[in-house]
Amino acid sequence: MNISWSISEMNYTNLISKAVTVYENNYDLQKLFRRFSLTPDEPLEILFLGGSITMGYTPQGMLPACYAALTVENLKKTFHIPIVQEYNLGYSSFSAILGLSVLNRNKNTFHPHIAVVEFAVNNGFEREYVTCFEGIIQTLLFSYPSSFIIIISAINAEGYTCEAYMKEIASHYHISHISISSAISLFSEYGLSWKDYSTDMVHPNQDGHIFLSDCIRYILMQGYRSIQASILNTLPCSQPDILQKQAAAQIPPCFGDSFASARYYDADKMPGFLYSSFHPALTHPLFPCGIESVACEESSSLMIYCKKLYLIYEQSNQMHQQGQIHILVLPDNQEHYINSYSICSWGNPVIYKLIDGATKSYTINIHFTEYNQLKKFTILGFLVV
Repeated sequence: MNISWSISEMNYTNLISKAVTVYENNYDLQKLFRRFSLTPDEPLEILFLGGSITMGYTPQGMLPACYAALTVENLKKTFHIPIVQEYNLGYSSFSAILGLSVLNRNKNTFHPHIAVVEFAVNNGFEREYVTCFEGIIQTLLFSYPSSFIIIISAINAEGYTCEAYMKEIASHYHISHISISSAISLFSEYGLSWKDYSTDMVHPNQDGHIFLSDCIRYILMQGYRSIQASILNTLPCSQPDILQKQAAAQIPPCFGDSFASARYYDADKMPGFLYSSFHPALTHPLFPCGIESVACEESSSLMIYCKKLYLIYEQSNQMHQQGQIHILVLPDNQEHYINSYSICSWGNPVIYKLIDGATKSYTINIHFTEYNQLKKFTILGFLVV
């Protein structure tokens, strides 16, 4: 049963208000709704970035009415925006590192007016994950300074969540935040349980996705009501609010800015890559311009100037098709053996850190190990820091 039908309207509103943190200065929202009230033929672009929750995965199959799809419907019906262009870059198993990769890969193909970010159950607590998540927020702020950003911090049944630092980052940049753990803390008081939100350990069921979309609608309604209560050409906010938002992208980082300038390279723009044993190919939908192996005993090489380098490749459970590569990093003589076979994989993108050292020029030599020359290895791209 829908959570909102299981309890009183007042208690359901309390759940939402407990979960949501909205900043009072909603100039971007007010400006956004004013803009689309004046130009209804212009499409509103909304970006969703996250893991399997954002993708709409459940053990029973994909939910067509996941929170992203429901939010698009709300924008059309509740907020009277007739044309909404959705970009859903959510994918099962994605951490913030893969999320930043797919964002950098695609960021020139859209200009979102609203961006929703969700990685709290896929990320770790190591500093690399923390600063990478902040790097996503910094990239959104730098690339789309007028966009309105919402962070969703989910939680699993065992209480695992990276909400602590994500909420701190949200507060640091004055970004609206949704805490699922805060709402669930009231469940027993209202006669609800985890099963009302999810049918497994992690993924929201249909009712859980409705609740997420209602939280987003609650946040967006703050700006919409301000517009409805005002004269269209007189916004109830001041010029300092605009300056405050612009300054948010320039304030010192909360945890670090090492990922703020990350770059993504694929077959379209790999610098100094020699394709001896690979050729450009149409690969994964989120990383479509990768390179695939060819039957060849020669090495391929990549010359790059960086501090960190991540290899993004495709992993599959097709044991007899998937190959192993050997990578030698020069001048440090670091060796890596990477297997594209995994019994738990399904053709999903995987990330592997090749370099984490001094900022300098490196040469990456790639070749197939013995007996693997005729097998498949798909490189989707490189994240360079």
